[in-house]
Amino acid sequence: MKNQHTVSNITKHNWFVNVLLMLSAITASLSGIYFLFFARGNPNYAINILFSRHEWEDIHLWAGVLMITFVTLHIPFHWKWIVATTKRLGNILFGRCNCMNTYGKLNVLIDVLNGLSFTSVAVSGLYFLYDGVHPDLIFTRPVWDLIHIWSGVIFIASATAHLMIHWKWIVKVTQKMFRLTETQPNLPTTETSSAS
Repeated sequence: MKNQHTVSNITKHNWFVNVLLMLSAITASLSGIYFLFFARGNPNYAINILFSRHEWEDIHLWAGVLMITFVTLHIPFHWKWIVATTKRLGNILFGRCNCMNTYGKLNVLIDVLNGLSFTSVAVSGLYFLYDGVHPDLIFTRPVWDLIHIWSGVIFIASATAHLMIHWKWIVKVTQKMFRLTETQPNLPTTETSSAS
């Protein structure tokens, strides 16, 4: 009898990537919120909370790099869904079908917002790695700063909504992942006695 707590290898890999993505996103978000409230020109600019400003910058940078890496690994797990949903949206837009319920449309809207805001925050974040080389690449530095801040705020909101929509899957798979080491309960055995 197959163990009902079995998790496929694809689901295990997806779960690990999602956990690492979530941890890096939380770290990047919290460090970003620190910079939002303690920005240059703010009277509280010099306040250190847990770490120095330089350490917060390093945390934010490397959490962002890790987040970009894990998103790059996350997308292939969902590529079939992305392609199928894009085709379905095309059919809806061209009036060929009404083949998506309200919940599905909300999920797609949040995922699109999540993808666009993440791309914007990642590109603007990468700009800051090289702004000494090309200070006014497409936009000025203050414009890049505004793009990074507000796309980050939208990303935090949309990622939180994404997490809420998929919360049942997260809980279900997490429970299965931690039950993998459990053993099956002993089944009662029947004894046969021979007649004398």
